[in-house]
Amino acid sequence: MQVSKLVLVSEICSHITHMQGECVRVLGRISEFDIDSSFVVLAHASFDILVDTNLIGPIDKNTSKALIQFVGEMTEADDLTNMSPMVREYLQQTRRVGMPLRSFVYLNARIVRNMDGLDVSLYENSLKAMRIFDQRRSDLEF
Repeated sequence: MQVSKLVLVSEICSHITHMQGECVRVLGRISEFDIDSSFVVLAHASFDILVDTNLIGPIDKNTSKALIQFVGEMTEADDLTNMSPMVREYLQQTRRVGMPLRSFVYLNARIVRNMDGLDVSLYENSLKAMRIFDQRRSDLEF
């Protein structure tokens, strides 16, 4: 198991094809959920991704309104035949015009935690600062 990377939903959306197999930690609010399929749509700053919550159990009404963080692996699904109507509708809305709908990448969540009370803008600023620090540190040679 690899260490999870802190990423934003917008970063996942802009690099979705390169995210397959990555272990990530992502923050957002649930905008839609389908109890039958255990898929939810996690939204943050006008971007959203599909999350499979099958490994963590059902999402209750309180969790669906909270600021939450999922930890899991980005996974590609090739078989769309058994997808629920909510997932199919989401995929139809988010796919690029003219692109065939053959597969999609989603987050297979294994951990969820409540992040209510977190200052999201401060979180995003500290994430940027941490990345700058890590980059400078990796540039140093010992």
